[in-house]
Amino acid sequence: MCFLCKWDSRASSSHYHIKYFEERKENIIGDLNGIHESLQSMNLPKDKVILPPLHIKLGVVKNFIKSLNTQGYAFKRIQTIFPRLSAAKLKEGMLVGPDIKKLLQDEEFYGHLSDMQKTAFDFMQLVISEFLGNSNAQNYAENIESMLIGFNNIGVKMSLKLHFLHSHLNFFKENLGAVSDEHGERFHQDIKVLEERFKGKSQSVMLAEYVWGLYRNLDTSENSRQAKYRKAY
Repeated sequence: MCFLCKWDSRASSSHYHIKYFEERKENIIGDLNGIHESLQSMNLPKDKVILPPLHIKLGVVKNFIKSLNTQGYAFKRIQTIFPRLSAAKLKEGMLVGPDIKKLLQDEEFYGHLSDMQKTAFDFMQLVISEFLGNSNAQNYAENIESMLIGFNNIGVKMSLKLHFLHSHLNFFKENLGAVSDEHGERFHQDIKVLEERFKGKSQSVMLAEYVWGLYRNLDTSENSRQAKYRKAY
């Protein structure tokens, strides 16, 4: 659910057509699409909530890829670009930051898109580079609106992340680049490597390996800092 308004992710008939929804003043689990306790019910001030640009970007690209025909040339080109990703992951559009950058720069993939898909793709690139980055273009609101119109035209389903861009654009911080997503990006890349290594094995083992990897890196960094301190004195 949206913690700001009464938008319903299952009410697809209102998606893209209704921009403003009634403000959500209370959260009742099991009512109005509420599954978990909301941020508001925890008395957390809204100005303390930061919408992470990395996850918004991942969600935007994910929904675009999910709208592609899996039998079409554009989707098959994605399989060629990322041969090590499983078909299930590609179908769900589960890419990390470097993968997205590589996809956006691939001219052959762009050439396989239809005219309507190219329009949506072009505005998606502008939104990623000129809004979900280190700076905001003066016309970022118009670019986002054009992207959403393009998404609606090609049948991209509205998700919670797209809903924030559609209905709560004024809730984003003025400079999203000031919000560091370095740790989140590193997590996605590390998990991608582990998933390839532990394919078909226990998920608990994979999680344990990830935690030990963090511990080893922390221990190495600490030893390095101590060595530099001893050398200096």
